[in-house]
Amino acid sequence: MTWRLTDTMRMMTDTGSGYGFNIIDERGRPVVSFAYETWDDAEAAAVNAFSLIGKAVLVQGHPGPGR
Repeated sequence: MTWRLTDTMRMMTDTGSGYGFNIIDERGRPVVSFAYETWDDAEAAAVNAFSLIGKAVLVQGHPGPGR
């Protein structure tokens, strides 16, 4: 499975709007979304997320409790 990051974008959250990005699967479906109050925070987190998954040989999602 190949996971990728989307570009940083404006996102709606439960408390309003913010900025963030998604990690998506090979079909372009979001696997996880991250949202932050500022564009700069979202960009910094995206750089770290890219570093985290960039050279990984396995990235595997797990359902949360009760799923």
